Amino acid sequence: MNHLLLEKLKQQHKEIPYLTEALTPSFVSSRQHPDKWSILENLAHLARYQEVFLQRLLLILSEEKPELGRYKAEDDPGFTAWQALEQGQLMKRLERDRLDLIEFFENLSAAEWERQGIHPVLGALSIRDWLRFFLLHESHHLYTIFKIRHRQAS
Repeated sequence: MNHLLLEKLKQQHKEIPYLTEALTPSFVSSRQHPDKWSILENLAHLARYQEVFLQRLLLILSEEKPELGRYKAEDDPGFTAWQALEQGQLMKRLERDRLDLIEFFENLSAAEWERQGIHPVLGALSIRDWLRFFLLHESHHLYTIFKIRHRQAS
């Protein structure tokens, strides 16, 4: 089961170039709805959240069942710097940080996969379930980018 999750972690983000190909930089960076993120903001969020996620995983390994608050990009002072990056810069950093995540998971022992952190809504989650949560969260944003792209094409 861990193998399937790792494969998804290694591959899922590779949809981004397809989702953004042939789109102009101005389209990628502009909000199609005033209250919804642009494609670029979604990418910045995905890239920044990888950093936050790895920090949370390290906390789970170092503490017994730490309580991890809900992550909100709007409340994260580090998110602003990510929003200022261009798409190419975001993708390079996303790729680099993805390799760090993959290395983290590939080096976990069986016992470490079972260590838990407390999610404010979902309760105690093992590192395995935190990875599932991460992948589902990322998938949601990829779907959002897909919708924005195809609304533009029609």
